[in-house]
Amino acid sequence: MEPARSVDDLTEEWVAGVLQASGAIESETKVEEVRAEVKQGQLADLIRLELSYGGAAGYEAPRSLIVKLAAESEASRQTAV
Repeated sequence: MEPARSVDDLTEEWVAGVLQASGAIESETKVEEVRAEVKQGQLADLIRLELSYGGAAGYEAPRSLIVKLAAESEASRQTAV
């Protein structure tokens, strides 16, 4: 699975693949919706993902995740260089 590079990469399929590969959810568990809240920082963007599952997702399935990605702003990324 390719790493996410932007918030647009954080699709239901991508999140499900990551969670299934890590063992956090079963292979038959489907992520039905991902809602993203982006907080832009100087060097990185922090994204809180709210997750909804289809079917009988177990109680251990995460309801939210925090993702840290390189800032989408070129100026912000150059600050780190």
